[in-house]
Amino acid sequence: MLSDNRYNHEVIFHGPLRVQLVEDILLKKNFNRLFMHWMYEVRRYMQHILVYRIFRTSRLWIPLRTDEQLVSEAESKLNAKSNSISRGYRETMRLVSMCRRSREKTGRRGSGFFGTLFDAVVRPSKAREEHEQARQAFFSESLEEEEKALDLLLASKLDSFLQCVLLQSRDPSQKFFDSKFKPYAERSIKEYTQLLVKYYEDAWKQPSYMVKAPDLTFTVIDGK
Repeated sequence: MLSDNRYNHEVIFHGPLRVQLVEDILLKKNFNRLFMHWMYEVRRYMQHILVYRIFRTSRLWIPLRTDEQLVSEAESKLNAKSNSISRGYRETMRLVSMCRRSREKTGRRGSGFFGTLFDAVVRPSKAREEHEQARQAFFSESLEEEEKALDLLLASKLDSFLQCVLLQSRDPSQKFFDSKFKPYAERSIKEYTQLLVKYYEDAWKQPSYMVKAPDLTFTVIDGK
């Protein structure tokens, strides 16, 4: 059963209990069944847990290869439908936000909005360099803080499960999951990607480090 309690109170689990809940129960035992469930409400619930609830750290600082791949593909599709002015504006504002948030993370003194805007326009690679430095700062923190170390562990596990779904959905000859899930694989990836895009939009804008998880008030039972 997926319930409001699982979604709204997962944060109370720490250390080994969090690993057991996320790695063993959600990923190893139930990932395919829930992520590619025939019922939209079940998929939606699972997707929200994966995006908003399993990490204690902002996804901005966690190396998630599938996040980068899916968000990049979504941005490419949006850019293909936009004119050059819209594309340029979105990219510039994203780089400005990346600079500002990365400097917050590393404790570097900011240069104000216009200084950051100058960096984003004149030296766009600088924003990506500072983002990488912020990620490195998180790695250093994870050596001392258990929950951040667990975030890295769970990120690796989640990446592996999602990558299997992506590979088989695009190449049916792969055999990572049961064929009965195939009709819902691409649909779930699309829904999950939309949720990720919204998460990162909020993450780059908000002054706090963690994006607030939206409330889910329904209860879904899997039929057993």
